[in-house]
Amino acid sequence: MAERPDPLAHAWPLLERLADGRPHNGRMLGESLGLTRAAIWKQIDQLRRAGLTVEADAAHGYTLPHPLELLDADRIHAALLPLTAAAVGEISVLQTTPSTNAWLRTRRPGPGGICLAEAQTEGRGRRGRSWYSPLGAGLLLSMSWRYTDPPAAIGSLSLAVGLGCVAALEQCGIAGVGLKWPNDLVHGDAKLGGILIEMQGEANGPIDLVIGIGINHRLPVGTEAQRPDRDVVDLASLCAGAPPGRNDLAAVLADQLVSTLVRFQTEGFQGFAQAYTQADALAGKRLRVEADGSETVGSHAGVAGDGALLLQTESGVQRIYAGEVSVRATT
Repeated sequence: MAERPDPLAHAWPLLERLADGRPHNGRMLGESLGLTRAAIWKQIDQLRRAGLTVEADAAHGYTLPHPLELLDADRIHAALLPLTAAAVGEISVLQTTPSTNAWLRTRRPGPGGICLAEAQTEGRGRRGRSWYSPLGAGLLLSMSWRYTDPPAAIGSLSLAVGLGCVAALEQCGIAGVGLKWPNDLVHGDAKLGGILIEMQGEANGPIDLVIGIGINHRLPVGTEAQRPDRDVVDLASLCAGAPPGRNDLAAVLADQLVSTLVRFQTEGFQGFAQAYTQADALAGKRLRVEADGSETVGSHAGVAGDGALLLQTESGVQRIYAGEVSVRATT
């Protein structure tokens, strides 16, 4: 099947000029890009439709509210630790794509391949939910990996990967991030990011993984109104100054991800259990679990070694598995 053309490809040179966050006169932009002012306006509209906030002023021209650090594959690769650089194959940075996970699955660049995108049009979270990904507003990273000899209880891998994300954020100066079972990064009650792991393989054979991570970096104003189903937060709102650069964060995240995957091979979730208990955002809470049209209420009793959520109910401890339930804290 032919790849769909990138709807933002023609507007990218314009975005590269606007990314510095300084005012740019429309006439001068047109002259430098060989475009009419009408064409510049049309491309500005395309960028806005992709979720980018572009301010316009008759006296000064077009401006982004904040400088935008565009993703750079060479810069990310240069910042990797030697172990990660040896494990990672090609790093691909896309302008926009339906899904970084799907892009890796289709092209199969091999174990350790990384794909990042400035925007996703069809990003997915758990249970097929959409993942809102405005242009330049987040860090969207997917990595392919192969376990030739799959570790036991691989269903708990997403919990270990979540801990790797928390460690990467702490390394970049972002403290207080917790994990909401099974795959959400949260700060307080607000969602900061999410993890989606897709697996392919045969029984007792190699398993190919695509691990997708999305982290809100600087969301456009009004994002909360667009997501009435949940509270959201971004790194910019958690920092006293500027949030960590996306390229540096991508490199640190890749380092932590490779380290986690290698460690999980030998230790399984047992090696991460204590750290998960400390990061568990549901600890000590009453929970309502919805699955298959029914509802179960109980107290959070931790997670099992296979990644199941343990729920203490009146009838005993129940095991809840990813892909079957949604979880909400109750008062």
